[in-house]
Amino acid sequence: MDMSLATLCWYVLGYGVAFGETSNGIIGTTNFGISKIYNGAEYWGTQSDGWAHWFFQWAFAGTASTIVSGSIAERTKFHAYLIFTVFMTTIIYPVAVHWIWGHGFLSAWGANPDGEGVPRPLLTGTERSNGVLDFAGAGAVHIVGGISGLVGAIMVGPRQNRFNPITGQPNDMDHANSTLLCLGAFILWFGWYGFNCGSTLHVSGNGANIAGKVAVSTTLAAGTSCIVSTIIARTFTAYFDMALTINGILGGLVAITASCAFVNPWMAVLIGAGAAFVYYGAHCLLLRFKIDDPLDAAAVHGACGIWGLIAAGIFCTDKNVRYAGYPNANDACQSGEQFGVQLIGICALIMW
Repeated sequence: MDMSLATLCWYVLGYGVAFGETSNGIIGTTNFGISKIYNGAEYWGTQSDGWAHWFFQWAFAGTASTIVSGSIAERTKFHAYLIFTVFMTTIIYPVAVHWIWGHGFLSAWGANPDGEGVPRPLLTGTERSNGVLDFAGAGAVHIVGGISGLVGAIMVGPRQNRFNPITGQPNDMDHANSTLLCLGAFILWFGWYGFNCGSTLHVSGNGANIAGKVAVSTTLAAGTSCIVSTIIARTFTAYFDMALTINGILGGLVAITASCAFVNPWMAVLIGAGAAFVYYGAHCLLLRFKIDDPLDAAAVHGACGIWGLIAAGIFCTDKNVRYAGYPNANDACQSGEQFGVQLIGICALIMW
């Protein structure tokens, strides 16, 4: 139901807010009802009509909304969640997308162009800067969804009997069906290749090579995070916790999403390992502050999304960024400027 609502909201308003002509680098103001996508449109100056772009970005919009459902599960009225979905896919998520992937002030793809159409990316406003590097949505999708889920979990409060009323300690709660947990993790891991590799948006030219590199980075990060999460769970809980392991996989996938196209394989391994620690730390913090997030969506998507954008600033190289198809040739990664830009992007997304 939420995906169906997202479909209409994304069609009528959301896509235009995300990818329409910018108003001061904040919000898109054209292309509502995909009016600029039609047969022979040569969308954004390419040979594409734009149909595939709308469809691909719709999947991201629906994903951002469904992330929140995990944080507020089992104690939220269904109609309230549907109302939230409308706001999420009409304005909250599309504005973040405009900033990161449209012509917004954080974008690496034509940020806030001047009167002559020349982009002005952070920090210098010239081609010496890139804007925020977020290849497949660690910030635009996962931070937005994860932080929204965190706010929702705080607002609706914990489930009944989640915490001991006397000691305040969390009570153990069943993880439901372990087989379905594993099946869901497999489906998500497999689907992640569609999101990450598909974010090349083309296979011509060097696109197929970039997609192949993305697949390798994604696999290494997820596999490493799985192993490290399993070790962490065994070390700190004295037993193998399937839920922590599975969420560790997802945390690794989220973290590599920002940089999968412009890091080397060994870097992807480190990013995946870091994601395992970030996820477990966020998981413990939520319980420490008595925030009930049944699926740990805020820890997986929010915290690991933040780590993903930070890691992109730490591990990116200027050569790899150019190889991934980003438009500007500069030394922003080497100089350390890119790390600062990533932090600005994180703060902006969290505040939004």
